[in-house]
Amino acid sequence: MYQLLKSKLESEDAEHDGYITPEKLIKVLSSCIKILSAPEIEKYVKTLDRDQRGRINYQKLILKLENPKNNFPLKALAVRLTVFMQ
Repeated sequence: MYQLLKSKLESEDAEHDGYITPEKLIKVLSSCIKILSAPEIEKYVKTLDRDQRGRINYQKLILKLENPKNNFPLKALAVRLTVFMQ
């Protein structure tokens, strides 16, 4: 389901270590999800970079999106991605 997203995230991973910056994640999500505004995307990204190190493990993100359970706001993001990527 999220292969396109994963592929785009991997292409932004310059160091090939499974991490990207919040700015790159915003760029990728903005290109994939035209139905979300920039502030909405930034809100989601802030929840992912809780320690504010400027690095987000996108492999874990994909796993969380595939299994959102009660993981708000990721659940809302996963639903929107699912609708958009079908």
